[in-house]
Amino acid sequence: MEYLNALYHLQLSGPGLFLAAFMTDWFVMVFAKTIFRLYKRYKTREIIKLKEELKKVDMKDDFPKYAKLNRQLTHLQKTKQVSKPSRIWSFLRFLVPALIFRNCWICTAPANFWTPIQRAVKFPHPIEEDKVKVGFIFFWGVVRALNNKVFALVYK
Repeated sequence: MEYLNALYHLQLSGPGLFLAAFMTDWFVMVFAKTIFRLYKRYKTREIIKLKEELKKVDMKDDFPKYAKLNRQLTHLQKTKQVSKPSRIWSFLRFLVPALIFRNCWICTAPANFWTPIQRAVKFPHPIEEDKVKVGFIFFWGVVRALNNKVFALVYK
């Protein structure tokens, strides 16, 4: 429990936070890609196995078994094989690091920069007179966009 508590209250800021967030996002996406590739491989092996078994079964002698195998094979071939992670993975890629690093900051910015949106924004740190510590959530979109470009190059 202490480990989870320490993980939730990280004392990490600045470029170190950016690197930690990038690595967290990288890990989540690689995990998702690996699972979906393994699932696709499993489905392909099932189709090959059913085709081989269908060749061994004689249609005239054992028609119920032949029909059952043929139905399973047709069903597997018609099901859409997922080649990329679904939207839930994209949501988790945003949510997990956002929760872990929600009390951290990336950099400081002039206080008047945030004037138009100060009502909608809750700052994780007290505002000083001339500078504001910019929270992690503001830069998380940049991290994800950068990771998406990297994944587009790696997983073609």
